[in-house]
Amino acid sequence: MFIETRKVDMNAYIKDMVYEIVNDEEGKSIKIEFTNLFYGDINAIKFCISARDSFNDEIVFKSGNRFEIKRVNLNIKKGKKCSFITEIGNYDIRQIEITVDQIVYSDGRIVKP
Repeated sequence: MFIETRKVDMNAYIKDMVYEIVNDEEGKSIKIEFTNLFYGDINAIKFCISARDSFNDEIVFKSGNRFEIKRVNLNIKKGKKCSFITEIGNYDIRQIEITVDQIVYSDGRIVKP
């Protein structure tokens, strides 16, 4: 018999977040995709990114060691999927970590998960 353990965050506001680095001629972009859970329609969301290079050193972006992605004027309904691409520059990115910093709902609530 095989026992599988799964971790579930009962306080999550979004789920199924996946991301990938996309290379093009102008540098690197990050594609982020997620599903809005059932707490309300999302009007804005802010992500923070930290990254490491080939030497496992922390990358320092123009704004510091964290790169912020803010998306506003959204209308992501409850239970719906969203995806977008954001340019992050031409860095030697080998590892990346993304966290959700803030979510703004249509009723005015601002959540910091």
